[in-house]
Amino acid sequence: MQQSDNVVEEIKSKLDITTLVAEYTELKKAGRNFKALCPFHKEKSPSFMISPEKQIAYCFGCQKGGDIFALVMETEHIGFPEAVQYLAEKTGVEYTASKKKFVKKEEKENYYDVIQHAVEFFEENLKTSAEAKEYLLKRGISKDTIKKFHIGYAKDSYDHLWKVFREKHGYETELLHKVGLLGGDSSKYFDKFRSRVMFPIYNATGNAIGFGGRILGAGEPKYLNTADTPIYNKSQVLFGLDKAKEHIKEQDYAIVVEGYTDVTSSVQHGVNNVVATSGTAMTKGQIKLLQRYTSNIYLFFDNDKAGFQATVRNGEVA
Repeated sequence: MQQSDNVVEEIKSKLDITTLVAEYTELKKAGRNFKALCPFHKEKSPSFMISPEKQIAYCFGCQKGGDIFALVMETEHIGFPEAVQYLAEKTGVEYTASKKKFVKKEEKENYYDVIQHAVEFFEENLKTSAEAKEYLLKRGISKDTIKKFHIGYAKDSYDHLWKVFREKHGYETELLHKVGLLGGDSSKYFDKFRSRVMFPIYNATGNAIGFGGRILGAGEPKYLNTADTPIYNKSQVLFGLDKAKEHIKEQDYAIVVEGYTDVTSSVQHGVNNVVATSGTAMTKGQIKLLQRYTSNIYLFFDNDKAGFQATVRNGEVA
């Protein structure tokens, strides 16, 4: 329990309550405090008061409030352990609830850093690849959407990323392998993603944690995802949730589709409450993620036998 308490206090020291509340509603100065429209219920006049001094907030309309953990529990519809984990990821304080102990914060930050550098690396590659840009435009994905989702390109090379990341960023080969950017083993490493359009995958708090790569031209597999790493678990992630979660809460339903381009195309056409499973099978972990924001799910898979069967299976899981 002592370690858990330490985590809570460290999170509180790093996250001001006004910063958190500002993610959900617009703040206005009110003397030494702030006021805002309540994020818990709809209202026309602000009755939600935030005290930076006491680090608490309270709504005089619905009588809900508390510290940053209470606010996250209420807005994200999760329990206290999940709120600790949620805010730990947001603030860089790493904590594994099931083991009640710290995971090395510096190590986790390294994982996030290398994946973010990879996002930028693949984005730069896309700028010089006529083939990849042509593929995306043929799929109807606009330049603005490419930029919004940070879509990139992995060159057809076995060591392009490996060389650049060692020489430019000083990353060790073991780290690159651990976060899923390199395949193989100590006898022979190689760039895992080659000749692929790259879709970065983010967790719900907005950290890039992995990739889905769509091959250009012939080859298998058509789509290649990052394997499980210390920061990425496919069964616990939904593509696009970082951008869709507020829209899902506002509209009180989520649209679940199969692939990355299904999400990007939908968002491009104004449908913002959409996420993808990166495959047809949904997991209980993904359902629990969506339950933070809504209890209503619409399943949109391919209009064929496999898509129908997937819809039935996923409906049963939900």
